[in-house]
Amino acid sequence: MISKGNDLDVLRKEYRNMELTRKAFADESNTVLRKQQQTLDMLRKEKEELKSDISALHARITMKPLNSFEQHQLDKLNTEINRYKHAISNEKRKIHDMKQQISVCQDQVWRQRRAMGGANAAMENQRLVEKQVRILENRLDQAIVKFNKSSAHNRNLRQEIDDLRGERITFDSVYKKIQQGLQDKRKQMAY
Repeated sequence: MISKGNDLDVLRKEYRNMELTRKAFADESNTVLRKQQQTLDMLRKEKEELKSDISALHARITMKPLNSFEQHQLDKLNTEINRYKHAISNEKRKIHDMKQQISVCQDQVWRQRRAMGGANAAMENQRLVEKQVRILENRLDQAIVKFNKSSAHNRNLRQEIDDLRGERITFDSVYKKIQQGLQDKRKQMAY
């Protein structure tokens, strides 16, 4: 009887230690994942800015040939794009590794719970897991909706910027023609 009580106390201590370790690891992993997600977001934003810069340079190429400075800038931007693509893939790989480590840790905790709690603990764990999955799926859906709205808004803004640039080019050419006509009229009136 005493040894069963001692065994139960030892198992409870092991369970508490594993639970604390799991919580600490989960907190640390979540912090790392958040930081990595922020880094990815920053890299994606910079990637979009670089793409817009490159598209502006490509638009200028069609108008006139690039001088050496512009070519250097274009090469520099292409190098940065490649560097950011590499950094993004590294961050994705790290996130994947962290998710695998979290999954392994969760499996260990669930096995320990099942060993300690019996059939009711397994059912309780399953309900908690299903609830957490639903919560995370809802968060994912909300994040996807928010991302799609932002993407649509950005696309509209880019289109508006392109339209305004086109209008500016048109207005500049009309202005130059009017200026030239005005100078011609002045010359005619002077003679």
